[in-house]
Amino acid sequence: MKLYKKPIITLDTGVAEGVYAASGASTISVKYLRNDGDWNNGGTNVYSVDLSALNPSHLTVVLTFNMDISGGWGSGASSSANGSMLTLNWYSAPSNAEISVQVQGNDIKKLECTGASYSNN
Repeated sequence: MKLYKKPIITLDTGVAEGVYAASGASTISVKYLRNDGDWNNGGTNVYSVDLSALNPSHLTVVLTFNMDISGGWGSGASSSANGSMLTLNWYSAPSNAEISVQVQGNDIKKLECTGASYSNN
């Protein structure tokens, strides 16, 4: 019988441009790739999300940011934004996803991903 280990998310201010979540061998890493728009009061950043260690079937990933976001999309996921959280759902997830995240009313240069969690529904 395989022992289930509850995913634990730790935030380390010493880790450059990444958020890591782990449960046993399953890991999500989120890395900033680039800015695709800066409107001085909003904009869009693009992140790379490594899902290669996860079960891709019916995967839900929740990314948390340091400020409210207005939307997010990418890599064939259905998505919804609520406050500082972006929820991404895949029937069959890719091993690597490129996700765009948009803010309005805040400085896009200060947007940071502060957490990540996942489940297979």
